[in-house]
Amino acid sequence: MSQAQKFVLIGSGNLAWQLALRLKKQKQRVVQVYSRKLINAKRLAAKMQSAYTSSLKKINKDADIYIIAVSDDAIEEVFSKLTILKLDKKILLHTSGSISSSIIESEANQHGVIWPPQSISKNIKLDFSQVPLCVCSPTKHLKKIKKIAQLLSNKVYVVSDEQKAALHLACVFANNFSNHMIHLSKEICDEHKVNFKILAPIIEETFKKIKIAGPSFSQTGPAIRDDKRTLNAHLAILSKDKKLKRLYKQITESIQSLEHKSVQH
Repeated sequence: MSQAQKFVLIGSGNLAWQLALRLKKQKQRVVQVYSRKLINAKRLAAKMQSAYTSSLKKINKDADIYIIAVSDDAIEEVFSKLTILKLDKKILLHTSGSISSSIIESEANQHGVIWPPQSISKNIKLDFSQVPLCVCSPTKHLKKIKKIAQLLSNKVYVVSDEQKAALHLACVFANNFSNHMIHLSKEICDEHKVNFKILAPIIEETFKKIKIAGPSFSQTGPAIRDDKRTLNAHLAILSKDKKLKRLYKQITESIQSLEHKSVQH
């Protein structure tokens, strides 16, 4: 991709914002930004010095690449409205981890997915070149879609739709669920009037060890040791919260079952 390509960003949320900044840094042209809320489109467009609109009927038809960075539930509706514009020979991409690339499949365009398995916020400075990007596209379009991804990031991985869906599920466990666990730990601290900041080093060390040694070798605690005395003491503390007590038991059993499997293998 030796010369600047013309991009239209359909969406103005966290990912669209970071994509726009990265494209600008790579000297690509964002010619238009779309958002259902005109004020949001205008704000991002101001950063790009580009046009903006809140009407899909007014999408610029002369761009090279259209990136659909909206909520999963809105992708199909947006694509159906874009097809009316007859964007022949254009490249259409969406950015969802859970939605198949085939949702924007058409004989009239080249399509695919560029999805970052990463939690992204518009207000946090981000080196997008280090953000992993998963590329999913039919073989006949893959080379072009991959080049676009490589323009954005130095870490590009080609995956199938099935692999992408599994990776998205893995992200939920690794990111969303782990964050929820830390939220619950804060609630326990708050309930017992303990400063949550005391846990900062162990939280940091946990993810540091996972990165270095992997999760299997980093698992510690009473569950993996089958320390019944400690496990029962914890359950006693949780006796008034049946939901949290049940969750504690389920996670303990899951840790122990995974450990049993690793011993067998």
